[in-house]
Amino acid sequence: MMQLTLGRQSFTLNDNDALFVAEAILLQRQHPDIVLPEHRSTKHGVIRLTSRQATPHLFCAGPVSLSDATADIHHHLQTGR
Repeated sequence: MMQLTLGRQSFTLNDNDALFVAEAILLQRQHPDIVLPEHRSTKHGVIRLTSRQATPHLFCAGPVSLSDATADIHHHLQTGR
């Protein structure tokens, strides 16, 4: 399980969902023009990451910018909070 915080929203991701999100972000950074695949989550339904102006977004209940989340994820990984 992984807690992913995107701005003011938090998501608890199982291992498969977390792996999909991490791989999709890395893939988008390496190939900004690529169309990212969708992932069917048992908890969240369809997870679809898209790129708008080279900024990936997570669509679950609505679009959430991932650009600010990178610093949050790095901070959470370092501090455990």
